[in-house]
Amino acid sequence: MDYKELERLISELEGTVQETSPQKGYWKQWWDTVREIGAAFKGTRFPARSDKDAAWQRFQSLVEQAKLRGAEAKERMKERERQFQERKDQSERARRGIEGQAASARPDSGIDRVLGRILLLPAIMERLLEVATGNEAKSELEEMHEDLKRCSQQLKDAWQTFSASKDAMLPADKAEAYRTLKNAQERLDLAWDRWKSAKTEHRESQRRAWEERQRERQERQQQREMKHEQFVDRVRANIQKLEGKLDRARDALNRRDSGLRLAYHCRASPAAGRRRRAEDRRLAGHAGLRDD
Repeated sequence: MDYKELERLISELEGTVQETSPQKGYWKQWWDTVREIGAAFKGTRFPARSDKDAAWQRFQSLVEQAKLRGAEAKERMKERERQFQERKDQSERARRGIEGQAASARPDSGIDRVLGRILLLPAIMERLLEVATGNEAKSELEEMHEDLKRCSQQLKDAWQTFSASKDAMLPADKAEAYRTLKNAQERLDLAWDRWKSAKTEHRESQRRAWEERQRERQERQQQREMKHEQFVDRVRANIQKLEGKLDRARDALNRRDSGLRLAYHCRASPAAGRRRRAEDRRLAGHAGLRDD
């Protein structure tokens, strides 16, 4: 290689070592050029020894600058890696915190337990229809309601934490946290829908139970009224029978009194006795017609 060509390569190397924004592959290409220049020194002749020494010193100075810049670049790379790791750790902590809040936004034994209880509610309602009051189902619904309100508040807090932590999270952690919250929200919304349906069913069962009690009460009242009417009819019939017996007893007593008076008059006056007997027969005939 001609010494002028070698000096040109050294000048190009001097220009590139000052590059402030090296692209990918920059340093590999730069050191390839260094090796090329270093090998060329062995077979290149300069006009004088001093010219070759000066070129060599210039070349070595560039190599030292490159080593220094390489070390600085490595330090900057380590710093960026450290910062990235810190941000990654911070992002992961934020994601785990949000996932923990989302997991706590569930009833005591998890939302699946509550959904299972709600799904079994129709069977509970069917059993409670046999009970006069629905206090057990009402207590169950109130307990679920408190659980769901607590879950809603905790999930709301989780969403607020997510909003406040979005800038601190990496895209992957942000997407995972969002999916976790979205799934928790869907499960909680489903639980609310099931609870509302169960509450409506409970109200309907109470209404049906109340209507059934009213119907039974009305039937009992009708039965009591019917029995009372039957009792009154029997009393009236008995009174009529007793009145008939009393009338017959009076008639019998009157006939006895008439017989006694007739006997007395017959003994005192036979003619008066005959008139008296005729009058009694006449009265008896009228009485017979009245009885008929």
